[in-house]
Amino acid sequence: MSTTKTDLSLSLGAPIAEDVVRRDARRTRLRPDALPRDAVAMALVLASFVAFAVGIAGSIGAAFVIPRGTSPVMGTEATAPFVVTLVVYAGVHVSRALRTGARAFEPSALRRIATDLVLLGMFAVVLYVHFHLKMWVPLVNDRSFDASFFAIDEALRPVVEGMRVARRATASLLPRADVWYDLAFFSMFSLAFWSHSLGPRRWLFHNMFGITIVEVLGPLLYLAAPACGPFLFEAGDNARATLAQQEMYGRYSALQEGGLVWMDANGPAYFTAPVAAMPSLHLAATFVLAYYAVRARLWIAPFAVLGVTWIALEAVASRWHYLVDLPAGLFVAVVAIAGTNRLCAFRMSDA
Repeated sequence: MSTTKTDLSLSLGAPIAEDVVRRDARRTRLRPDALPRDAVAMALVLASFVAFAVGIAGSIGAAFVIPRGTSPVMGTEATAPFVVTLVVYAGVHVSRALRTGARAFEPSALRRIATDLVLLGMFAVVLYVHFHLKMWVPLVNDRSFDASFFAIDEALRPVVEGMRVARRATASLLPRADVWYDLAFFSMFSLAFWSHSLGPRRWLFHNMFGITIVEVLGPLLYLAAPACGPFLFEAGDNARATLAQQEMYGRYSALQEGGLVWMDANGPAYFTAPVAAMPSLHLAATFVLAYYAVRARLWIAPFAVLGVTWIALEAVASRWHYLVDLPAGLFVAVVAIAGTNRLCAFRMSDA
């Protein structure tokens, strides 16, 4: 009787052991630093996005440009956030190489660096295309939903005023509060990239793919429901933003009047100056960054959550955005997160 039981256990154990071996083999192949199905899918998304933009450019006769000049929103060169992100990232790796010597050049270490640069490069390409589509909105769809969106703000005026009161109270605690709308946004991007790539990498792909999808979806909604922002109807509580809004709307009006001729002459300088309210991608992108910072339990998670809260308040109080832009931005974020989590599902079980 015991011999039969032992034989049965051995016969059952063989396929179970084989399953474990196959599972471990799959996990070895699907390590976080590989480029399997999710990276391939994102490459297809990137290619489709570029092809869409090329098609739009061909249909309206617009050209792709090399950005130059200072952004009226950031007050810096358009490429400054990426340059800072890369310089700090490179500095950390140089410091590690000086400390660890040959270990810094092991294949696994070099593969991680290559992966990080690919992810960052894909995001940069998407942003480059994103801003072109944003520039071309009035050339593609000359409708304006500003009056309709502002009517919603008027109907919900107590909510708008409540957010402005909350913004003023919060601003009283912040040094130079008027700069934090964009500073918080770009700081969150850089800190999230550094924390994921240089620390625990389990959620790195999720973080980068999520914000990349946000930047793909955003301009599609810009094209579907063009709107400049409530600053057209009233000034906000951020003096710095008000000046930027006036400058950006002046260029927007010049584009409407001059069309492609104006764009051909001013496109490179206009690259980071187009206005677009619906949806709020500041909120969408920072929500995604905060979500994955929390999931990864990064040290920046509490600051990321506070950053999302501030950006939501400032978006309305500074009159960059209508109230309806916020749920629209959150919808984009939720779609991006849901798609990313499904696409990168296997990475959740990898160390």
